[in-house]
Amino acid sequence: MFNHRIKEPVKIIENITCTIRDAKTGKIKRVYKHKNTVQLAGRAVVSRRLANNTTYTGIINYGILCTGGSPAEYFRKLNLSATYDDATAKAYISWFFTAAEVSGTFTQWRNVIDGAAGAGTGQEWTRVNVSWVKSTSETLTIDAIYTINAV
Repeated sequence: MFNHRIKEPVKIIENITCTIRDAKTGKIKRVYKHKNTVQLAGRAVVSRRLANNTTYTGIINYGILCTGGSPAEYFRKLNLSATYDDATAKAYISWFFTAAEVSGTFTQWRNVIDGAAGAGTGQEWTRVNVSWVKSTSETLTIDAIYTINAV
């Protein structure tokens, strides 16, 4: 068996769009965009799966809004939808937060693989520092696109 060195390294990029809308009219009030890379812990899950280790499924299921200077988990939610495109090596995952279920100033967005409803569960996939403010009269949609590229 030969072990060939990969000539083109692979990079996983996360592009996040956060859209805040007026809950009554649906009118867009603010849009924030962030580009991010996947955490080492998340990349390690992919490596494990490639080597037939099934400790984690590899499925990103929970999104987490964090608050504070040393970001602490504030609210977590299951994703609303998830799909993929084989032709472009992209995965699309979205989360939706209603006006009533969460409000505040958020300082970090995270998502996890194999999370559960309880705080601190799941293997972290990504985290990005943000400055999002949402009131109880606004909805929040977070759309994430994960692209696997040869660098």
